[in-house]
Amino acid sequence: MRRLHDLIGTHVDESVEARVRRARGLLEDLVAPAWRVEPAILVHARHMAAVCAVVGCPREVTEAGLCNGHALRRIRHGGPDLAEFTATTRFLIVDSHVLAACKVPTCRRGAVRSAHLCPDHRKVWVAAGKPPVEAWSAAAEVHDPGIAAAVCRLPHCDLLAEDADPYCRVHARRWRNDGCRVHAEFEAVVMNYGDPRWDFRRLPAQLKLELQYGLQRSSELGHGKSDHSVGYLTRLLLHSGATTLLDRNRAEWQALFRQQWPNPRHGATSYVFLGFVVEELSDLLDGRGWANEYPRDLWQLHRLGYIAVSASRQLNFTDIGQRWLVESAKRWLHWRLTVEEKSVNTVLADLLALRRLSTFLTSTGQAQYSIRQLTRPVLEQHIASLHEGGDLAASTIRDHISAVAVFLRALQDHEDWAPDLPRSAVIYSSDYPRMDPLRARGLNSHVMTQVRAHLPEWPHPDGRFLTELMIATGLRLGDACALGYDPLVFDNDANPYIRYWNHKMRREAYVPISPALLDRIRVQQQRTAQRFPGPTADYLSIPAPKTLPAVSLKLTPKATRNPDGTRGFTGTTYQQQLRTFQTTTRISDEAGRPVTITAHQWRHTFATGLINRGVRLEVVKQLLDHSSLEMSSHYARLLDTTIRAEWDAGRGPDDDYGHLIPTDVEWANRARTALPNGHCGLPRQQSCDHSNKCLPCPVFITTSQDLPAHQEQRTRTLALIDRFDQAGASRMADQNRVVLEQLDLRIEQIKQGLAAKTAHDAC
Repeated sequence: MRRLHDLIGTHVDESVEARVRRARGLLEDLVAPAWRVEPAILVHARHMAAVCAVVGCPREVTEAGLCNGHALRRIRHGGPDLAEFTATTRFLIVDSHVLAACKVPTCRRGAVRSAHLCPDHRKVWVAAGKPPVEAWSAAAEVHDPGIAAAVCRLPHCDLLAEDADPYCRVHARRWRNDGCRVHAEFEAVVMNYGDPRWDFRRLPAQLKLELQYGLQRSSELGHGKSDHSVGYLTRLLLHSGATTLLDRNRAEWQALFRQQWPNPRHGATSYVFLGFVVEELSDLLDGRGWANEYPRDLWQLHRLGYIAVSASRQLNFTDIGQRWLVESAKRWLHWRLTVEEKSVNTVLADLLALRRLSTFLTSTGQAQYSIRQLTRPVLEQHIASLHEGGDLAASTIRDHISAVAVFLRALQDHEDWAPDLPRSAVIYSSDYPRMDPLRARGLNSHVMTQVRAHLPEWPHPDGRFLTELMIATGLRLGDACALGYDPLVFDNDANPYIRYWNHKMRREAYVPISPALLDRIRVQQQRTAQRFPGPTADYLSIPAPKTLPAVSLKLTPKATRNPDGTRGFTGTTYQQQLRTFQTTTRISDEAGRPVTITAHQWRHTFATGLINRGVRLEVVKQLLDHSSLEMSSHYARLLDTTIRAEWDAGRGPDDDYGHLIPTDVEWANRARTALPNGHCGLPRQQSCDHSNKCLPCPVFITTSQDLPAHQEQRTRTLALIDRFDQAGASRMADQNRVVLEQLDLRIEQIKQGLAAKTAHDAC
């Protein structure tokens, strides 16, 4: 173990030859004997000891007790009973390249397929005018070579050997094309043709050992037996003359592969397997964890335990030209990942901002040697350079400035990180560009009606379930995909909630759900349990974690390379399915134009719907698990039909005063009730103790002459109440009911006064 520990880790200035020697020592100890079988390597170690159930077949099992060839034959025959199939089928398979015998009796040579005759008899048959083959072959004469004649060496082939070769005509040609290798090796390859075996015997010992290690790691990680194929890969390595995979990096090997096979469909699994093996070898030699990765200027995120997908595979400091900036950036980003627990995407954005800063410093020749040179004037020039190009959006500039500001603040808070940092190296609030108001991103009712109508057409059940879940709860896509198998909790009244981990805020959160969504979750749980019966049983036998997140069975597991169901449905896969859904259903806007929908718009639509139904902003904040009301207020402005309804109510059925009505939204928020004689004209800076409603105002004077106006206002108020009730705006309806009560009180007082006056006049 000490020797293995010494071989793994960072080795400064190591040559390729030394790296290969170190790899050989590691692989000799780590590759299990089951994966070093000669003459070929099986896909999975569990297949090594099993032999095909077909009588006489020596091949290894791939599935259902059959070798690959007989398993495919059983499928082609409609999947008959296994016992009946194994007892009746031949052990020979087409993949063995066994020719049919010539139709001439006693001739034991291989036939040409077009005439079913051997080459010699075919010549005679053609010279005879090609009579019917059956009748001609029965009468044809042939010299019987006898029982002592040489027969093909392959045990499953009883055709005569050709010329001086020990094989029949077809097997002799194949043997010569294979380089006339040792007979035992050639015969083993032919007899196992079609099996899940990969022959590495012609490869150099080091290269063969590296591929064997890759297969072993693939098995340990739970990759399926069909995930990798090395047929193309073996040929590539033979033609390239390579002796090891360590003399090129992953990108160089895959570029060489594509030069040989530019069509992406050719050898796709071999291409993936090549990159996988190179990466596994690199991880083996370089080690994992911060102790090995931190000293490097290229951090492989998967070695640090972070999900490595597409552009998020690594943190690259190599193109930062200032060494002081590299060291400071590495220390800060290490802190961001480990202590502050920022997401990988956040750290990638931070690094991009520092790389832009480095590019500016390099181009201007400033602060090249010491952090002392990073003064306030230098920062001001950098901020100006971000604006000068014109190719960066205001939001991007703001993010870059913010990242640099947080970086400088961290250096100042941790004085030992950069003691020479000038005190003037700060970013002020005035340095940030002014942001335009965010535009509406929620989907209107016209689009959502089409979505709900076509949602049953979503082909994949997991993607359809995630869509229903996000529409009903407003969860982010990442949070929805990461839900555990049983995310349900219930309150004292048995009302259901979803318990999830808010990755953006890095905290546990809850959201209420309807009985209908609860039923959909139960169906999804059943579907997952059918796919992963073992992990489901294990999950249900372990107490629920007290805190989230927890690595366990997911509610919507990834479809491939996920043996225990702990990897959730990926956002990339969902976005692909969403694009396909939009293309096939042709969802359009009111003008008939195609609509582009993103997963995050389900969240915006959910929030906007809550606002339109009169839900208080504080409640929306809790449901979306926002950190501030400012975040939630963003949704209160977007597609808020409540504002439109109240504006229409304040405007009235006729627009007689259109030239006097202000056009700003603040007036619309103020004109909430129907008044008989105009609108409140208080300045914006003032407020009314009576909410701009004159009826309860103590200085509001009304007489019997105002009775028709009050009655007309009562009619309009009743219409508003009915309209708000139909729109679901309960808050606005309640406000107008208060106005109605006050109007009824005023009208009743006026009527009582008129009645008293009439009685007095009668006296």
